[in-house]
Amino acid sequence: MNLILTCQKWSNVAKNSRAKAEWLVTQHGKLHALFYAVGLGPTFITVDVCEVLITERKVVISECFMRKLLDHFGTLDQRLIELKMEHNIEPLEFGSTSWASDLPLSVFIYLITKGYDNASSDLTLNLGDMELFHTWNIIGGRENQYLNLANLPFIE
Repeated sequence: MNLILTCQKWSNVAKNSRAKAEWLVTQHGKLHALFYAVGLGPTFITVDVCEVLITERKVVISECFMRKLLDHFGTLDQRLIELKMEHNIEPLEFGSTSWASDLPLSVFIYLITKGYDNASSDLTLNLGDMELFHTWNIIGGRENQYLNLANLPFIE
């Protein structure tokens, strides 16, 4: 009887969104919690878990995470995989699923919405970025582009 009650209690803890969020932040930190949550798949990540992570635990929704989420969401194109295999392009494991390919649509929409809300209101390049691009690529020339890498901001 004690084993049944213990298993029941552990089952309740394992299904608790706050417990999942706390475990993710403790194990992986606020910067990587969402990456690992998505990687654990649809049996782990829910909208409730994402909500606790973002609103209560204040995890970071980085541009890198958003870009990766957009790139990997959805099913793989079987014809494209066949062409890549035929022409030896990107010899990766074609049978495996992508990082976020099986993510529930409700979770994907929630993460994209929250990521957009957390981003700056103006998502276009600002003047400083355009000046940097102009200086780096046009004025400096391609031959000098590697000489001033220390002046570039960190780009993920």
